[in-house]
Amino acid sequence: MSRAIGEVELLQELLPAWAVAIAGLLTQLGDAWFLLVLIVALFVRGETNRQDIVALLGVSAGAIGCYRGLKHLFAAPRPELSPLDTAGLHPVVEGLLELTATASSYGFPSGHATSATVVYLGLASILTIGTRRKRFAVAVGVVALVATTRVVLAVHYLADVVAGVALGSAFVAAVLVLPRKLAPAYRVQIAYAVAFPFIIFYLLTSRATGESVLLLGGTVAVFVGWHLLRSVSPWEIQPTG
Repeated sequence: MSRAIGEVELLQELLPAWAVAIAGLLTQLGDAWFLLVLIVALFVRGETNRQDIVALLGVSAGAIGCYRGLKHLFAAPRPELSPLDTAGLHPVVEGLLELTATASSYGFPSGHATSATVVYLGLASILTIGTRRKRFAVAVGVVALVATTRVVLAVHYLADVVAGVALGSAFVAAVLVLPRKLAPAYRVQIAYAVAFPFIIFYLLTSRATGESVLLLGGTVAVFVGWHLLRSVSPWEIQPTG
């Protein structure tokens, strides 16, 4: 069953090449490397309770395992069209776009939309800067922007990004926000207890690809490292914000 409703072709007709190139740069806001750097920077700076950041990493790992497992389970192809034309752009921009604004593997659901939703909505719920309404307004705006770029770049259908946003929102609500309210002292443990089954799901559906093994190893390392650091310098367990 096709997921296309003609949205990719319509955007190709309406948008000029420079707009697509800009979308290729903006889509980095939902790329794994950018989101990881953002989370680590907030952890190092101590902008919020570090346990919340560690919990968010666990929620993100679980969401990655879930959407990547679903990709392999459904094996849904991406759009066949590709509007990304780097000809005439600055060599640095051209190299960046060719490296990061293209996609392989399967299309459903969108990983960028899922991860961006988890990280930005997650940060909006745990940070204390500004008002809660403003934080969520900014987060929703960035998520919508990232999701739009994936369709503009013709690497996803609209259904893919909608599913990704829904999946990411579910993870934030059930695995980050709810534990902070009902069991704040165990929010990190809950996040990783949920994450590991989804990572195993990804490991099995992908037949233990290198990326799935790396995700499992990295998640184990973060969880163990958190316990070791906590034993040396205990962090406050009450939620902030």
